[in-house]
Amino acid sequence: MTPSNRRAASAYRSIGIETRAVGHDQHQLVALMYESLLESLNAAIGAMAQRDIASKVSHINKALRILQEGLYANLDLERGGEISANLAAVYDYAGMALTQANMKNDPEKIQEVIAMIK
Repeated sequence: MTPSNRRAASAYRSIGIETRAVGHDQHQLVALMYESLLESLNAAIGAMAQRDIASKVSHINKALRILQEGLYANLDLERGGEISANLAAVYDYAGMALTQANMKNDPEKIQEVIAMIK
């Protein structure tokens, strides 16, 4: 496993999705992070609909960790050029939108993030 793959796998484990991280290359790990991010966002919307505040907070927090500790942390801003810079901006905006969605109980903000991520 290359150092970058180890770093990505470590980040993936740190955000609590380690069972699916074993044996994947870095691109597969990023795809799994996106998949888990979308699952968390959809679960947060469901929790909002059910007025389950604790579950909503848990799912949004997991999504934020995936964005920050998984996706953003593994960007190579030096070598990735414009693509990495653009992804960093998307992840930053998504984090702010999710924080607002959490505070205002706004599923539309989460839908906005889902649309950006897809």
